Formats: sequence, structure tokens, C-alpha cells
Amino acid sequence: MINSITSNIIVRPVAATDNPALKQFVESVPDGGRVAFQPRYKVDDIERASSLLRPGNRGFAAFLEGKPLGIIYAWAHRVIYGNKEYPAVLLNGLSVHPDYRRQGLATRLLREALNWANESFGEGKLLVYGYIQSGNQGSEAACIGVGGQLSGRYLTVSPTRTLPDSNPTSPNLIREATKSELEGIATNLANFYGGYDFLQPQTTATLAEWLTPKEIEGRTVKLASYYIAQNSAGELLAGMGVFNGLVLFDLQIVKTSGLVKLLNCVLKIIPADGFLSPLPVSRVWYRDLIAARALWQSIRKLESSRGRTLTTSFDPNSPLKPLFQSGLAPTSKLQLIIFTKPEGATTTGKFLAGYES
Repeated sequence: MINSITSNIIVRPVAATDNPALKQFVESVPDGGRVAFQPRYKVDDIERASSLLRPGNRGFAAFLEGKPLGIIYAWAHRVIYGNKEYPAVLLNGLSVHPDYRRQGLATRLLREALNWANESFGEGKLLVYGYIQSGNQGSEAACIGVGGQLSGRYLTVSPTRTLPDSNPTSPNLIREATKSELEGIATNLANFYGGYDFLQPQTTATLAEWLTPKEIEGRTVKLASYYIAQNSAGELLAGMGVFNGLVLFDLQIVKTSGLVKLLNCVLKIIPADGFLSPLPVSRVWYRDLIAARALWQSIRKLESSRGRTLTTSFDPNSPLKPLFQSGLAPTSKLQLIIFTKPEGATTTGKFLAGYES
């Protein structure tokens, strides 16, 4: 019966009037990977929430008689690839109702997003890419079906508990950055990630915009903070940004693998109710690993009043591994998939230094 009505499904850009139905949909369809997450929104305007997480994130959804059956987002930004800067689109948030999977709906959503990207920026002039969680075979097959190429390169996604009962000490001065320090932070980020593909270039202006309080449903809220470590001479040694997306939504784990469950019995990172209350960490750099580790431990304490966990996403081949990776911590993996590349663009061979939410 379902197959006979799929031709009546309409795929179109998301409108503001779709918010109530889309909120109900995305909260009922978990990710299909090894670790299944479901968002739990704290705001009604989920499209505004999405754009605050990734400014300009554009949604496309599939509807049958007004009922959403699937969704995908396309985030336009700029990245460095092969030491050159290009327009890029990250395809993200692909989700299809379980009753309508394996019927070509994910493919239709992907094609809609790809067509929009090519029409907006010009075919052959931009980089279109995405990430697929390990174990999500349906999304993997759909992406390959529209020309996506699996890279074989992965991001390690790891939650780390905050430390409400600790008081870490450090020989370095650790505090929030000031506006006058943003230029130096942008320079340090560029130096730290020099030669890496998929770097999202940062400037004083982009950092300032990220840190500026935002309006959501009549409130002005501070979503982002940037912390630095400096020595007694005032030199910047390390920096990390934290995004308080918990103002917008929480993430609940509804399914994990047996190994993750076993590790969690010991480490107790995933709470019994499954709510991670995650605070994503991004825009990380360091000149001194010891100072960076002290900064990381201090942030775990400083952010404990806002979230249960800090989440990091990093390439295990990058210099972020010795800072964040713990041998026993439960992790998930996201594989990079590339849909289109600019004509003539060639990789440096160094991928995914860090992933920014």
C-alpha cells in the first residue's frame, strides 16, 4: 500500500509554517547508526534552532498530505581544500520515517539538496560533502546512489563528562577571551590547521559573530564561549570554543552497541536517562600540549553547571588526538563522504583536522 502512494510525496524547501509538524517528526526518528540519538527540542522554532547551530542551514522536507516523512539540511559556508578556499555545502540531518525507508525517499531528498547547491553556486565550482555515522547502511547506500564517494576517513566523536565536583589547578591563566584577542586566536587557528582540507577559515569577524548573543523566541541568549590559556608573559598557548546548544535542544541516546553499554558500566558517561546534555567543543588549537590539557580540564569544570558532557569531534590522524582521545571512552565514528569537488581541486592528503558544529 505504501509503495502505491510514494508518487504523491512532495519534496520541497521547509517553510516556517512546517515547524510544529517537523518538530514532532525529528523527535520521533532516531539516527540509524551504531549509536542512535534523538533530539529533544526546548524551543518551538526548530528552523531557527538549526540556523543558530549552522548559520544559513537550509532545510528540505518530504511531505505526504502535509505530514513530514523525511528531511535533509544543506549548510552553505566556505572551506579550505588543497590550500585554496572554495564555497562548500555540508549535507546534514538526513532522516526518513522508518515506514518509508528503502523506497527512494532519501535519494529524492539528497537530489533536492544537491540540485539547490549546484543551482546556487554553480556546478563544478563548489565542494559538497557530508558525514555518515558508522553502521548507518541506509544513508550510506543512498549517498552512494547519488554519486557520493566514501573517503575512508573518519571523525571520532567522543563525549566527556563535565566535572562538577572537581577543582583543577593549572600554572597557566585560564579565562574567557576578550574581543581584542580574537585576531590572535584567528591567526593561531590558521597556523595550527595549516595544510588541512575542510578547514573552515576563521577571522576576527567570524569569531566575533559566533560569540555574539543571539535572539530566539523573544530571548537574547549567549550560545558560544571561547576560552584561552596564557602564560605569565601574556602569550596565548591554547584556545577552545564551547557552544551551549542546550538552550535549543538536548540529545537523548535511545540505542547503543553492546560494547558501548559495557564501557559505560565502568565510565558512566551516558546517564541512566540517556540525556547527554552535550556542549560541543570546536575551534580548538594549541601551541603547548600541557597548557591545552590544563585548559580542557578547566573547561570541564567551568561548564559543569550548563551541561553533563563536552563532545569533541576530531580526525584520529590530527594533532587533536593526544588532547582528546581516551583509550576506554565510548565513541562513535563519522565517515566523510564527498559528493562533488570544484574542477581542478586536489587534496593535500591531510583531512579533517577538526569538525565545527
